[in-house]
Amino acid sequence: MARLRALNHANQEVVTGKRVNILSESPVDGAALLRIDAELRGVDRFRSSIVTANTRLSVEDSVLDTVTELISQAERAADLTNTDEDDPLRESSKREIATIREQIIDMANSQVTGEYIFSGTATDQPAFLDDGTYVGDSSARQFQIAENTNIEVNHTGEELFAGAIQALDALAAALETGDGETIQSAMADLHDARVEVQARHGEVGSRLRNLDLMDRQLGQRASHLLDQKQAIDEVDPAESVLKLQAAANALERAYAAVSRVISTNITDYLR
Repeated sequence: MARLRALNHANQEVVTGKRVNILSESPVDGAALLRIDAELRGVDRFRSSIVTANTRLSVEDSVLDTVTELISQAERAADLTNTDEDDPLRESSKREIATIREQIIDMANSQVTGEYIFSGTATDQPAFLDDGTYVGDSSARQFQIAENTNIEVNHTGEELFAGAIQALDALAAALETGDGETIQSAMADLHDARVEVQARHGEVGSRLRNLDLMDRQLGQRASHLLDQKQAIDEVDPAESVLKLQAAANALERAYAAVSRVISTNITDYLR
């Protein structure tokens, strides 16, 4: 019976290429394989979260790059005007700044896979109304990218764009009625808003680098786990064929021995 089980086991190894086909036949190796498979599923889940987080942060990175340039463009437009209320450049600057304001609000209402990424956790609604009012919440979304490791995958629109929108509104009003001092004050606020956007942009870059590092570490961990699994479970094809032949030969010898014993007993009986 034992030799028959050995033959069946050897045959399964040849057919499947695996050493452990029934966990109960090798409890220690089976438990190790279950642990490795569970950890591999966890690694896959974390790497999937990293892909999603990377997508969102990459969009934010691109948006902030564009918004920084738009604010700089507004600063240059305002710089071209002077204190004369009849300056023809004031009107063109006001129109340009109004257009830039609309573009920034459009960028602030960017979506990824149908979710507004700058609305905090209120991702089913735009971050800003057309009048510049922020209607998202103050919470940042977090993704788990490793055991006990979460990463924020967005800044809120209030953090990023509210200051710039308010500064653009103030600058537009100053160009409409204000004197040179009022215009300069509004431009200083716009400069501060640009610096704030650039600071948050730097944070996004840091988070993207951290994601890349974590993904590489998880990839290395997955490779190590797969090596462990292979060492436990996979068999060399040539070795498994030899084991099958040996098991078959052992069973054949056992059958031959039993046959000789039965033949001898029958002969003795007939005598």
